[in-house]
Amino acid sequence: MFYIEDYLPAFMFGALAILLFSGFPVGFVLGGVALGFGFLGAALDVFHVIQFFNLPLRIWGIGDNLVWWRSPCSSSWARCWNDPASPPTCSIASRSC
Repeated sequence: MFYIEDYLPAFMFGALAILLFSGFPVGFVLGGVALGFGFLGAALDVFHVIQFFNLPLRIWGIGDNLVWWRSPCSSSWARCWNDPASPPTCSIASRSC
């Protein structure tokens, strides 16, 4: 039996590829495809609409943990300060990985 819900990820990937190659900005394409297929999934009863409102809570829940914010900064500065060949004014943007 054919269920459209089983093929939604493939359709989403196809729509994403077509819209990205059409020249629209990446942020608008990602947001539009996500919202479009999210509402389509809600209309097909793949998930409930209330699950849309869990996303900001998950994002802010991760953002409240300061270890996630500190780790990239401290690892970049540790790499910068521990490299003996680096100049005294080390700029992360000017260095290649």
